[in-house]
Amino acid sequence: MTKKFLLLLTVLSISNFSFAQKESSIWFFGKEAGIDFSYSYPVPVTVSEMNVKEGCVTMCNSGGWLQFYTNGMQVWNKYHKIMPHGKTLKGHDSSSQSAIAIPNPGNPNIIYLFTSDAGAYANPPNNGVSYYTIDMTKESGLGDVVGRDVLLLPNAAEKLTAVKHKNGKDIWVMAHGWNTGNFYCYLVTKEGVAKNAVITRIGSVYQGGISTDGNAIGYMKFSPDGKRLCSVIYENNFAELYDFNNETGVLSEYKLIFTPQSKLAYGCEFSPNSKLLYLSFYVTNEIYQWDVTLTTTAAIMQSAVLVAQSMDKKMGAIQNAINGKIYVAKNSDYLGCIQYPNIKGIGCGYIEQGIYLNGGEPQLGLPNYITSYFNRP
Repeated sequence: MTKKFLLLLTVLSISNFSFAQKESSIWFFGKEAGIDFSYSYPVPVTVSEMNVKEGCVTMCNSGGWLQFYTNGMQVWNKYHKIMPHGKTLKGHDSSSQSAIAIPNPGNPNIIYLFTSDAGAYANPPNNGVSYYTIDMTKESGLGDVVGRDVLLLPNAAEKLTAVKHKNGKDIWVMAHGWNTGNFYCYLVTKEGVAKNAVITRIGSVYQGGISTDGNAIGYMKFSPDGKRLCSVIYENNFAELYDFNNETGVLSEYKLIFTPQSKLAYGCEFSPNSKLLYLSFYVTNEIYQWDVTLTTTAAIMQSAVLVAQSMDKKMGAIQNAINGKIYVAKNSDYLGCIQYPNIKGIGCGYIEQGIYLNGGEPQLGLPNYITSYFNRP
C-alpha cells in the first residue's frame, strides 16, 4: 500500500509540474486585446499598447508574471513601454507567426526572440528568420534587446514553432524555407542557439500561390507531446502532417491532408493530449477536426469532422491555453472556444462566445508559444 501511495504521489507531482508552467498566463494580441489566465477563469485586459494583424508573443516568467510582449517588430516591457533597443525587429505585422520567445534552458533571464518576416507580397524583400537576445536583467529588470540580430534563414515562410527536446530541458525551434522543401530545426541549449540547423528535406516545396507568395501564409505547430508537426499551406488547400523525432530534430512519415477547395486553411492546433488536429478556415469560418493517431492518410482523412461553423468572419489562429481549452481568433468582440479539445467530434464543444474581450479587437493572430507548455497526456 505504501509503495502504491508513493507511486501515485510521484505521478501526480509529474502531472502537476507539466500543467503548472505559467509562461503563457497572459495573452496580448490584435488591437489592444488581452486575456489574463492567472485567475480561476480567463479575465479580459485592455492595457496592451500593441496593434497587430497577425503573429505575436506574450512572455511571462515561470511564476506567471508579465515580462514582455511583441509583434515581431517592437517589444513592449511589462509597463507597456517599448524597450530601448526593441523598435526595429525583422518580424512583420502580416506574418502568420511573426515571432516566438525561447528562454535559455540554463538562465531564464536570457530569452531568444525568433522572428519571421512576411512573404514578399507584403514588403519585399523577405528578411527570413532571425533571432534576438533579450536580457531581462537590463533596464532595472524591465529587460532590453542586447547585441545584434542573428540571421538564421535568409528566405523563409511565415512559420515558427517550438517544442521541448526529449531531454525535457533543451528546445527545438522549427522554421521552413521559401522556394524549397526544407524544414530547418534549431536547437536551443544553455549554450545558446545552435549555429547549424537540422535540415529535413521532406514534403512539398513552399512556393507561389494565387497572391504571388500566398503559400507562405498559415500556421505551423508541434503537437504538445513533441511527436508530430502540422504545417498549413494556405492557398494550396492542404496541410502537411509529419512525425517528429524530438531527440534528433528530424521529420518523417509525410502525410498530406487535403482540405475543402477554396476554404483557405489558416490556423492549426493539436489537442492537449496530441491525438486530435484542428484546422481553421479563413473564408468559410469553419473548424475541422482529424484523428491523427490513425496510421494511414486515408484513415485520417476519413476521420474529418466539422466541429465549428461561426457566424463571424475571418477565422484565424487557434491556440491552446493553460486552462486546457483552445481559443479561436475571429472578427468579433469574443474569442471562440473549443471547451473539450481532447474529445472527438462535436462533443469537443465549440462555443462562439468563449471570452468577451471588453473592447479589445482580435485580428487573425494569437500568441505563439512553445507547445510543450500545453501537454496534457
